[in-house]
Amino acid sequence: MFSPDSPISEFVSISTHVAPSVVKTTAGDYLLIWHLGGLPFVGRDEFELEQRHNTFNRLLQTLRAPDFANVAFWVHDVRRRRRIGAGGRFKQAFNQNLSDEYYTALSSQKIMQNELYFSMIYRPVVTGRRLVEKSANPDKIRAEEEQAVAKVVELATNVEAVLKDYAPYRLGMYEAKNGVVFSETLEFLGYLLNRIDEPVPVLPAPVPAYLPVSKHMFANKTGDFVIRTPDGINHFGAILNIKEYADGTYPGILNGLKYLDFEYVMTHSFSPVGRHDALKVLERTKGMMISSGDKSSTQIRDLDVAMDDVASGNFVLGEYHFTLAVYADSQEKLARQIATTRAELSNAGFVSAKEDLAIASSFYSQLPGNWRFRTRIANLSSLNFLGLSPLHNFAQGKQHNNPWGDCVTTLQTTNGQPYYFNFHATHPSENSLGEKAIGNTMVIGKSGTGKTALINFLLSQVQKFDPIPTIFFFDKDRGAEIFVRACGGNYLALENGSPTGFNPFQCERNEANTQFLAELIKVLGGKAEYSAREEEDIYRAVEGMLDTPMHLRSMSNFRKSLPNMGDDGLYARLRRWTAGNSLGWVFDNPVDTIDLTRASIIGFDYTDVIDNAEVRVPVINYLLHRLEALIDGRPLIYV
Repeated sequence: MFSPDSPISEFVSISTHVAPSVVKTTAGDYLLIWHLGGLPFVGRDEFELEQRHNTFNRLLQTLRAPDFANVAFWVHDVRRRRRIGAGGRFKQAFNQNLSDEYYTALSSQKIMQNELYFSMIYRPVVTGRRLVEKSANPDKIRAEEEQAVAKVVELATNVEAVLKDYAPYRLGMYEAKNGVVFSETLEFLGYLLNRIDEPVPVLPAPVPAYLPVSKHMFANKTGDFVIRTPDGINHFGAILNIKEYADGTYPGILNGLKYLDFEYVMTHSFSPVGRHDALKVLERTKGMMISSGDKSSTQIRDLDVAMDDVASGNFVLGEYHFTLAVYADSQEKLARQIATTRAELSNAGFVSAKEDLAIASSFYSQLPGNWRFRTRIANLSSLNFLGLSPLHNFAQGKQHNNPWGDCVTTLQTTNGQPYYFNFHATHPSENSLGEKAIGNTMVIGKSGTGKTALINFLLSQVQKFDPIPTIFFFDKDRGAEIFVRACGGNYLALENGSPTGFNPFQCERNEANTQFLAELIKVLGGKAEYSAREEEDIYRAVEGMLDTPMHLRSMSNFRKSLPNMGDDGLYARLRRWTAGNSLGWVFDNPVDTIDLTRASIIGFDYTDVIDNAEVRVPVINYLLHRLEALIDGRPLIYV
């Protein structure tokens, strides 16, 4: 069924690296590629999506002809299966076993991921190509290359300013530990050609001579093809093109394809044309409609509006081409997947066709800069191009370079994509390691839906970091007791009438502790206002208590240091907070048992005392004060 095709090198347009992130094509064009995290679209306001759409369109307007008729774009949406690595190393056996079992279960799932690549091509000369360069002056060629690279870098700066929230990463060269230089750009292009991920070195030889390593076989009658990798694995594929476009587009009109549970490569290319040429194209289209007898007033009116928009610069007209390469591991699966994909395109309002006679050209048109292999070229506006390829993606979190290092854990989204969870929200394209970022996290859900289980799991995963974060856990209904103890932590259930183990006076003497103890005594005294004399007595007594030996510090001894001013004085009011009285169990304990140095996770169950109005506020204040003492730059989690 399949027959060998021409040598693949004939279809590879990449020539060589001329800068760390810029490669030159065999036609003398210059290519720069970004990997994008994309803009998360699920749950995002439609108005914001439209605003991003218009911002991107303005970028294309600034690059439009006649200034930059030589700038073109290729966009790739690569949906592929991904493997999930191990979850890290833990000191506690419980955390290690939980992590190992979780990642084993996660790896057994079909983990899919959409990867976005945005390519910009700069064409120094569009028409009237110069003679073969090898016959020209080498110094002149090098000077032209340097000038072109400078222009590409200038354009790239403008593009990256617009793409900032899309997490752009410029592909380039890197040096391995053994000193060999590799190219991320060639690795991506190699994946499109070979269907394998592998490092591609930067060699003095022409890129077309060594980039293709897989074997391609095309069947022109059926439109199917096979890519056979060097290890003998066959990838069965077919390509869909758009035969008829929907009446209108909007940002994300093709987002339904992102939910498909199989691999594909979706390619868009857009080559802007000059304003004068664009108006000629629209005039010619209008004339053809009228002369053919198709006198739909609506369509003619739409063309008139389009010509006005082009003339006023509201959008750019350009040559657009689309391919959707679908892959499977068997012919049977491929047939089913093609049917599913065509149905999804139909739901979006498009009529698609499976490529047959031009299957090889369609396949190689995926490579940026391969203009001569494009099929079914359509004249579309920049707004339509951006609606078809809006660079949307699913939220994926941030895997590396977070404030605490790598992500806390990997979760799976509803479309099968990994989500790299972090407590801190930092820009996905920036290195935030060590940054003091805000880490507020909220878990919301109905009763019984697993909120506590999720929180416990995340707190288990976070203990892989070094140093291990200190975790201060306020629990209810003892829901986390088993977890805290399994992690080797301390857990204290506060019960009305039972000694809490709190002794706030057994602390280091410093200004913060002195101030807190004075405020705590005022709360325990229960008076709305205190006189200047009473406040002076409180501070003097607190300072005196902090000067005594640790074993003599207690609420009872503190009370004894206060003057007895009658039934409404502090001496009398604090009596019930001393040992042997109704509230003595709260703070008048011989030893403070809260040891924040013995365990990295400490749990307090406050279910019983939370309903005790007299005890609730001072107990929470004391625990929060102890928590604040831990804010010294160490990783800290307060739950």
